[in-house]
Amino acid sequence: MLTKAPQRNAFLWSGALRPRLDESPLADNESRRVISRRTLKRIRTDRFPMLPYFESNFERAKNSAATIGEFIDNLSARGTGFAFALGHEGLDSEKWLQVSSQMESHFSLYRDFNNTPTLESIRRGITSLYVRHSVAMGFLPVIPLNKHPDSGFVLFCAADARSEVVDWLTGVCGVLEGDAALERIGQFLDHGGDLTYL
Repeated sequence: MLTKAPQRNAFLWSGALRPRLDESPLADNESRRVISRRTLKRIRTDRFPMLPYFESNFERAKNSAATIGEFIDNLSARGTGFAFALGHEGLDSEKWLQVSSQMESHFSLYRDFNNTPTLESIRRGITSLYVRHSVAMGFLPVIPLNKHPDSGFVLFCAADARSEVVDWLTGVCGVLEGDAALERIGQFLDHGGDLTYL
């Protein structure tokens, strides 16, 4: 029997290259709250020289399909990066700042420098650290597969939280059974690809 799982929030980080500093005030809306924003001058501008600034936005949102869908849709623009995790309503926003700021380095290495095997290895290490740090701080990092949206996402969690997370996901998503489940699993394995960040 499923017990009522705690309400979860979506925690979001997005990074984007910008042509100028954005000094407009931070604006919350009904479903999303801005935790922090910062704009930095890029380390190098050999690539995308017309976009000399890098803007980071840290937000938390009510966990709803509309909110998450809007966030993901906004990432389709070239020059964006993101991190996305789920967490209990009571999680401190400052923990998200600590965890997701690691992805700024990943984004900078990807956008500001030409890729090399060494940089690729460093970026993979940053992603691994982000996932492990997120889990240790109580978040469920959500990593899209590189053929999104056909294949979906992978959620990471602590080993001792698996049962709770599976129960929660079952309550949120429902359960496929029989032939429908086998067909969906087949589609997932055929089209999933690998993790987007890696």
